[in-house]
Amino acid sequence: MPDLTTILVTGATGFLGNRLTETLVQQNAAQSLVTTGRNPERGRHLSKLGTQFVPGDLRHAAFVEKLGTSATAIVHCAALSAPWGPYQTFYEQNVLSTKHLLGLAIQNRIERFVYVSSPSIYATLTNRLNVHEDDPLPTHFLNAYAQTKYEAEQLVIRRLTEHNIPYVIIRPRALIGAGDTVIMPRLLDAQARNRLFVVGDGLNVCDLTCVGNVADAIVLALNATGPALNQIYNITNGEPVRFYEQIEQVCQRLGRPFVGRTLPYSLALVVATVLENVAPLLGKEPTLTRYTLSLLAYSMTLDITRARTLLGYTPRQSTQDGIDEFVSEWRKSNRP
Repeated sequence: MPDLTTILVTGATGFLGNRLTETLVQQNAAQSLVTTGRNPERGRHLSKLGTQFVPGDLRHAAFVEKLGTSATAIVHCAALSAPWGPYQTFYEQNVLSTKHLLGLAIQNRIERFVYVSSPSIYATLTNRLNVHEDDPLPTHFLNAYAQTKYEAEQLVIRRLTEHNIPYVIIRPRALIGAGDTVIMPRLLDAQARNRLFVVGDGLNVCDLTCVGNVADAIVLALNATGPALNQIYNITNGEPVRFYEQIEQVCQRLGRPFVGRTLPYSLALVVATVLENVAPLLGKEPTLTRYTLSLLAYSMTLDITRARTLLGYTPRQSTQDGIDEFVSEWRKSNRP
């Protein structure tokens, strides 16, 4: 079994990192937990849980060197995730930070490196069903986020293989649940601004993944042995759903009208292309991108057979559980 005496969790103040840290504390998974992130309020919460919270910037090699001098395992959750932005910005946050952490892993001869990647690397402007981890990837990624997550994956594989350090890479799809700051909040914001459209026929299906299930998968990855190591795993709830039906359910439960106005795909593609072209001049994120269209208009489901077979992964929470979590938290926060 791997030595999990001290686990370092990056991005611990984010949606997944925070849930993972809480799970590791509840399970007494390590003698000590070192956490890092950029949200001071969440950092105080992590300190109260008994972790050693160290704020800092993973882009700085000197900070990373001091961060995990005692780490025996690293879970790298931190990332810049957005549908659009300059390549260099994503490179620094997603590739350079990973490079620094790999240097720490090699220096410490750690027992395990778990890298949280993204199935955004599969995204194309086509339907993709039951995507396997080894299926061919697009010749061109739809955005810098997907490109840099793939580059970081390749860096993990190459560097750790060279030094014979065990790793596990996971690609969790569309996280939902309490603490979500990305998917449902963005959709609800679009609804509030009267910008929530059904693109195309509205029948596309997708995989969603409860954040608790991803935390479980990471715990399995930390304890994996034998053939389960040095693998890449898709992680989902294993129950594809119709995308717009889930949005409508959340809106209805929060007392928000889901108008469901339709936008022809051909028009949406033209608009997204134009907005992406002018965005650098305006210096702000486009309201619609081609990557967003891949989510709104096309189906994508992932094959999780490898995770079930090698990791022993079984989704504990259903999609409905994740939506219940999110709605309950949103109501408690008294947000309209």
